[in-house]
Amino acid sequence: MESELTPPLLSRRARGSCYQVGGMADQYSIMKSNDGRLHLVKNGEVVESLCRMKEALARIGITAPTYYRWVNSGQIQDVRFRDRANWRLFTEGDIQRIRAEATRVNVVSPAPAGEETTDEGPITLGESGGAG
Repeated sequence: MESELTPPLLSRRARGSCYQVGGMADQYSIMKSNDGRLHLVKNGEVVESLCRMKEALARIGITAPTYYRWVNSGQIQDVRFRDRANWRLFTEGDIQRIRAEATRVNVVSPAPAGEETTDEGPITLGESGGAG
């Protein structure tokens, strides 16, 4: 990913916490490069670039309330990484996964001519135009 980055290019001041992921004690750090980007670092190597929530949701095209609603309803899984202040950090994989959900289309078959649909199913309209 960002393999050309080396630890000397990263700010020690922005070093994050260690996280437990998937029940394994993997040691991650969050570091900030000189250009202000956040990176996930494991064993001194940059594993992946990270985005803060505002940038990630702008790229996906949804709002924060929509994101929280989808997480709370179980429609999508929340992100795995957070910084020391407990702010969400999005990986490229998170962004792609959520974008796939945001662009998913539910195909609804239109009602045949002369029928109106409701939650209970189609209703046939009578000659007077009302439900019959």
